[in-house]
Order: sequence, then C-alpha cells, then structure tokens
Amino acid sequence: MRVRNLAVTATVAALAAAGLTLPLAGTASAATALKDDFNGDGYRDLAIGSPTPTP
Repeated sequence: MRVRNLAVTATVAALAAAGLTLPLAGTASAATALKDDFNGDGYRDLAIGSPTPTP
C-alpha cells in the first residue's frame, strides 16, 4: 500500500511538472518570431503614425 501511494504521488508530481513546463516552451519559441510582424504573416511590417489634425 505504501509503495502504491508513493508511485501515485510521483506520477502526479511528474504530470504537474510537465504541465507547468509546456506553456513555457511555447512562449520561448514565440520569442524567435519577427518583432516587426504585426499581423503574423511572417513578413516584416511598417507602421507609420500621424497625428490627427485639430479643427
């Protein structure tokens, strides 16, 4: 009974640790994407802002 409890606890701990590291792996790969790609099509975009005229 004690060995079974230890095995269940170890399995739950391993699954919880794997669940916590999976989202971090996705975030790290997103950091390599182009920072100038605003619409996500894989090409760099140019954004130009201009002030609106006041009447």
